Amino acid sequence: MMSARNFALKSSGVIGLWLLDSRGWPFAELVWLNAATTALLLVFIPLLQRLLLLRRDGEAVVDGTAVGAAPVAQGARVSPSESMLRSRPMTKTLLGFTVLLSLTGCGTASIKATPLKEQNAAQVQADRKRCDEWAKSTASVRTGFATCLIAAGYEATSEVGSTSQTVRLAGASRTTEPTNVLLDVLQCDSDAQREAERNLGMITSWMRDTFGWKFNTERRQQAFIDCLKPRGYEIGRR
Repeated sequence: MMSARNFALKSSGVIGLWLLDSRGWPFAELVWLNAATTALLLVFIPLLQRLLLLRRDGEAVVDGTAVGAAPVAQGARVSPSESMLRSRPMTKTLLGFTVLLSLTGCGTASIKATPLKEQNAAQVQADRKRCDEWAKSTASVRTGFATCLIAAGYEATSEVGSTSQTVRLAGASRTTEPTNVLLDVLQCDSDAQREAERNLGMITSWMRDTFGWKFNTERRQQAFIDCLKPRGYEIGRR
C-alpha cells in the first residue's frame, strides 16, 4: 500500500511537470485535474476487501476467528488490519514474496559466461570461484566478476548500464589482467552515459535522478561499443 502511494506521488510530480512545461497547461487546470483524479477514488471504495469492513478497530471477535484467518483466543480484540494479515491468502502472498526475494539476489551465480578457450568443467568452476573472490574487492561485484571472466577468456555480459550484450576479448588482444578489463568497461560505460545524457532537459534530468530511468539507450549503447572496440574487445555473440 505504501509502495503504491509512493509511486503515485512520484509519478504525479513527473506528469504535472510535463503538462506544465511541455504542454503549456495553466496551473489552475492542474489543480482541477488533481481534484478530478482524487474524486475518482470514490469509485474504488466499494471494491475494498470486505474483510476490512467487517468490524471496527477494537471490536471483539465473537467466534474467535476471522474470515479465512488463523484462530485467535476467544474474546480477543483484533483489528481489521491484523485480521487481513492473519488470513491464509495474505500469509501465502507474504511467504511467496519472501521466497522470491531470497532467490533474487545480487550474487554472481546468475551471470552466464561462455568459455572461448575450450576450458573444461573443472576449469570453468575454478575460474568462476577465483573471479568471485576477486570481485568482492571491487566497487561493483557483478561487474568485477564479469570482467574477470572476460579477462580469463570467456564471453559474458559486462553488467553495466550501457549494454546487455556480451563482451569478449578480441583475438589480437593481449589483455589478461581483470583490473585492466574492469577499468576499460567502467570508463567506457561512464563516457557512454555522459554522451547519452548530454542534452537532457530539466524534467528528464529530474526523472533520471529520482527514478533512475535511462534515456537515449541506443545512443548510449553505440557510444559504449565505439569506446570499447578500439581497446581490444568484441561486443555481441559470434
